[in-house]
Amino acid sequence: PAQPVEHLRQPHHPRAERDRGDRRGEQQPADDDVIAWMDKMHAEGRRVVCINMGTIYYYQPQDYAHMVQALHMIHEQNPNVAFLWKIAQRPKHVQNIPSEDEAALPPYVRRMSWIPSMTAVMEHPALAVMMHHGGGNSLNECLAYGIPQFCISQWVDTHDIGLCIRHSGVGLWSEYSPDFVPEDICSQLLQLVEDKDHTFRHTALSWKLKTQQAGGTKFAADLIQSYVTDYTYAGGSSKAPMPHAM
Repeated sequence: PAQPVEHLRQPHHPRAERDRGDRRGEQQPADDDVIAWMDKMHAEGRRVVCINMGTIYYYQPQDYAHMVQALHMIHEQNPNVAFLWKIAQRPKHVQNIPSEDEAALPPYVRRMSWIPSMTAVMEHPALAVMMHHGGGNSLNECLAYGIPQFCISQWVDTHDIGLCIRHSGVGLWSEYSPDFVPEDICSQLLQLVEDKDHTFRHTALSWKLKTQQAGGTKFAADLIQSYVTDYTYAGGSSKAPMPHAM
């Protein structure tokens, strides 16, 4: 039978198709290794989970070890899942975990210190789920591309975003946040990747459509600008006392 879900998630992207079509026999940009790996996963019928905990996040040794354990557990239950894991390169006194060379991760895990183009990753048909820390950018990128998401929130507003992800139905949130609990990560990521009846994918696509119908980035920027330019501060000064400033 036809598979409409992937077709809906992957609208016509002339630029992406052109970039992939031009790849044969030519020297490619820096992100080509990542996309070539995702192409390979897609050709093998594997689903990719991209793990990106944000620019300022750094792994504690226990969190890193628990994450490796969770990926192993997922692989044991579903060998068709592969992982693109972004871990920023930091000094050992800041992030005391094995380096990329020391890690000796299994072949179903692709660890990167930097992903040159998240757009290329999120457009790719092999991508099944984004796992992130609950940052506003991460949330909205997933909504814009119709990608189900799993959140282990880490601080302040990210916990609220995690709850929004769960209550909206676009993904799942770990109630153990900010801790990494292998059994919980395994269970929730498998639920999202396997996605019985395409529930998460259809919900994510519906929110993608809502963001487009609402006007997208341009409308959001125009709305913010209108508040800034049209707002009249008490006494004509933006430095008015707090009770009168808003």
